[in-house]
Amino acid sequence: MCLYIDNTLHAGKVKSRRATQDILVYKVLRVVKGYDAFGQATERYEAPYRGTDWQMGVKKTATMKVYDAKTYYASVEEGLHSCLTQARARTRNSGWNSTRVFPAIIPKGSNVYFGTNGEAASNALIVYKNRAELVKARGAIGPGIKRAQIAI
Repeated sequence: MCLYIDNTLHAGKVKSRRATQDILVYKVLRVVKGYDAFGQATERYEAPYRGTDWQMGVKKTATMKVYDAKTYYASVEEGLHSCLTQARARTRNSGWNSTRVFPAIIPKGSNVYFGTNGEAASNALIVYKNRAELVKARGAIGPGIKRAQIAI
């Protein structure tokens, strides 16, 4: 998966932004159902593109690989990708089988790139099974960040 960096938010530089607060985003994951050795139903979660395993409520970190293209958009080729709105996540979700949209947090202090397509890539992400679990773990969700508030 590739995220083309929005140069209007990154001033044409291939430099990530630092999250100054938790950022509410949405993650599309494949739900893999199965059974354990005792015949009990199980459920696990994986990224539909690369098959990376995800655990709910656990902070996942990754190294981001960024490519600076002088003639086109710079891009993030590796990192933890998410969608900035539920609507974008539902659009992203439509192409895969057995996937669902989950609320997630890019934690304060994380490095993040904002894309041209309503998506983001970060070096840290926490996915929750539902909004109630997110609120229980993180507290009340504040107002979202407006485009104008993203510091360059």
